[in-house]
Amino acid sequence: MNHSLRLSVLAVALAASAGAAHAETTLFGRAGAAVVNRQPV
Repeated sequence: MNHSLRLSVLAVALAASAGAAHAETTLFGRAGAAVVNRQPV
C-alpha cells in the first residue's frame, strides 16, 4: 500500500510540474511575441 501511495504522489507531482512548465512556456511565449510585435522590424 505504501509503495502504491508513493507512486500516485509521484505521478501527481509530475503532472503538476508538467502543467506548471507548460503554463510558464505559454506565458513566456506570449510575452516574447508581444515584445517582438511591438518592435519595428
